Amino acid sequence: MRNLITLLTICLLSVALSAAFAAQPGVNAELTADAQGNILTRSVTPGSPGLPGDAPLPIICETDQEVLWMTEDPTAIAQNVDMYGNGQGIVAGWWLNSMRTAKYATQGSGVPIWEYPQTVSFFLPVACSDDGNVIASTGAQIPLSVWTGGAGPTPTWQYTYPTDYQGVDCDVSDNGTYVAAICKQSGTATGGKLIVFNAGSGTPIWQVDFVAGNQANGVEISENNQWIVVACYSNFYVYNLTAQTLFFTGPNYSQTMCGIDDDAEWLAEGDFYGVLHVYRRIGNTYTEQWSNTLGGWVTTVDISSDASTVIAGNFTYSPSYGGMVRAFDIDGTVRWSYSQYGDYVADVALCNNGSVGIAGSWGQLDATFGDVFTAFQMSTGSVIFRLLDDVDEPGSIFDVAISDDGAYATCGGKAVHARTFGNGGETYSLELVQVLPNLTITMTPVNPPIIIPAGGGSFNFNVTITNTGSTPITFQGWIMVLLPNGSWYGPVLGPVNLTLAPGASITRVRTQFVPGGAPAGTYLYRGYVGIYPSAPVDSSGFNFSKSGAGDWHGGMGEWMTSGEAFPNEDQAALPMSSRINASLSPNPFNPTTTIRFALPHAGFLKLEIYDVAGRLVEQLTDGWREAGTHEVTFDGSSLPSAVYVYRIEAGDLRASGKMLLLK
Repeated sequence: MRNLITLLTICLLSVALSAAFAAQPGVNAELTADAQGNILTRSVTPGSPGLPGDAPLPIICETDQEVLWMTEDPTAIAQNVDMYGNGQGIVAGWWLNSMRTAKYATQGSGVPIWEYPQTVSFFLPVACSDDGNVIASTGAQIPLSVWTGGAGPTPTWQYTYPTDYQGVDCDVSDNGTYVAAICKQSGTATGGKLIVFNAGSGTPIWQVDFVAGNQANGVEISENNQWIVVACYSNFYVYNLTAQTLFFTGPNYSQTMCGIDDDAEWLAEGDFYGVLHVYRRIGNTYTEQWSNTLGGWVTTVDISSDASTVIAGNFTYSPSYGGMVRAFDIDGTVRWSYSQYGDYVADVALCNNGSVGIAGSWGQLDATFGDVFTAFQMSTGSVIFRLLDDVDEPGSIFDVAISDDGAYATCGGKAVHARTFGNGGETYSLELVQVLPNLTITMTPVNPPIIIPAGGGSFNFNVTITNTGSTPITFQGWIMVLLPNGSWYGPVLGPVNLTLAPGASITRVRTQFVPGGAPAGTYLYRGYVGIYPSAPVDSSGFNFSKSGAGDWHGGMGEWMTSGEAFPNEDQAALPMSSRINASLSPNPFNPTTTIRFALPHAGFLKLEIYDVAGRLVEQLTDGWREAGTHEVTFDGSSLPSAVYVYRIEAGDLRASGKMLLLK
C-alpha cells in the first residue's frame, strides 16, 4: 500500500496556493537548495518534539530475520517503493534529485537491474504486479510509464495526461491485467481523472472524472480486478471496473489511501480527527460497520486480502510528536497497540492472510526512542524485526511494502530525519521468514569464476544442507536462476522433499548445463531450503556469466542439472503408488546411455524418447515385461547434441527423466 502524504502546494511551488491551504491539516513539504544546487526538503506538521529518554524497554526480536541489502543515494529520496507479490523483486521511485524509477532483485546485491531517469516535480509513485512482469510509475509533469514482460529500462509504453492535468498515483492489478492511474488538474482547480488501461496497451479502456478537491491521495485495484478505489483529501470513490461505473462515494478527510481486502467487500479509512472507519459492501452500498479512535491523525490503514485483519497507524502532536500502530480483527476487536514511535507513522501493510504486518515511521528527531521500521506477528503483536531510529537508520521511512506470504518486505525513505532540511535516501530489502530457523544451505562453485561460452556449456558446484537444530526437519530444496533481465527462472532443480535428522547434513556435487540460446550477461544461481515456493528459510548462491547472446525460448529441459542425486529427486512430483524406480547412466552421454528401471509387477511397458518440444524421437520398448529390474540402451548416434526426455509407462505406473547428449 502506497501512502501519499502529498500537498499540491509543493508540487507547484506556489506561494498563493500555500496560503490557501495553510489552515487545513496535513503534512506540508518545504523545499530549499544547497550551495551545489541540489534540492533539500523537510516535512512540517503541527506540534513539537518530545524529550528523548522516554523510550520503552528494549524488545527482543526473533534472530533469523535480516537486512538482505540496503542501497543509498547521496541526493535522491526513495519516497515510494513497491514489492512483487511473490517477493522476488522491488521497485523504487527516487525523487528530489537524480530522479528515476529503479528495479531491484529482493535477494540481489542492491545494485539495480535497471534504472529509468525521469524529471518529476514531486514524488514518483510506483507499482508492480505479483510476478513483476508489469511495472508502472507516474508523477507530476511526466507521463505514465509502463514496463511489461520484463522490459527495461525503456518503458514498453507511455501515456501523456490531458492538458493541465498532473499525474498523482498509479496501480497495477495483482495478476498484471490492468494499470490504473489518477491525475489532478493543476493549480487550485479541483478536477481529477481515473484512467484505466489494459497493461499491454497505452490506449485507455475507460476513464472517468471525479472531484479531487485539494488533493488526490491514491488509487488501488482490488485483487479480483472488479473494483477500483480512489482516495482524495475529502472523499473516497469506489468504482465497479467490470461495469465501468461509480458505485459509492464516502468521506475521507485525510491525506491517506484507503485499505481494501481482495474483492473490496471491506474498506478502511482514517481521518484527521484520529478515527478509523471500517465499511462493508452490502447490496448496492457501503455501510460503516465500526470505528475506533486512535487519536491525533490516522495516517495509514490496510486490510488483509482475506479480510481477517485491519491495521492502522497514527500521528500525535500534542503534547509532543508520537505515533502508534493498532491491530484489529475484522469485526473491530482490538488485538494490540504498539506505540514505540517517536513521530509520524507513514505507512503500514499486511501480507495476504494477515499473519505478518509492517510499519514505517519518521522516527524521533535527534534521539533514539524506538523504531523507523517494525515487522509484527499480527496475532500477538510480537515484534519480528525492527530498525531503530538513529541506531540502525538515522533517517526516516516513508513507504513500505510486503510480499503476499509475509516472507519479505521493503521500505524506503530519507537519509536524514523528515523534519530536517536535507536529501539523500535509502531502500531496504528485508527477509522476515521465521519458519525452520535451524536449516542452512551452502552452495559453492567449483573453479570460479564461471564464464559460459556463447554456445552454451556447464559448471560444477557443491551444495550442502544442514539441520543445526535438535529435532528432525522435513522440508523442500530447490534451485532458481536470476536472469540478466532481472526475472527469475526455474526451479532448475526440485522441489525435492527431504528430511534431516538433528545435526545431520547432506552434500552433493552437481553439474548445471546452460543452453547456448540463453542470453548474455550475469546470472545469479541460488539454492533454497524451506517450504516451496513462498517460504524459503535459507538460501545460498553465486554468480556466473555467459558471453554471447542467442534466441532463447526458456525451455525447462534446456537447463538440466545432473550429478549426485538427492533422495527422492527423480520422484519428487509423483505419489508412491504411481512410481517406477528409474535411473540413467551415463548422463551426459555420447552416443549411448543405459536406462535402468524396476517394475513392481509384470505388465505391458512402453519406453519412448522425446525432444524438449514434445516430439517423439524413438520408441525403445512397447511390450510385456516381467517384474524386476530391466535395462534398455539408447543410441543417439544419429541425433544432434540436445536435451531429450525418456518416458516410461506401465499401466498406471510411470517415470520420466532428462537426458543430455553432448557430442
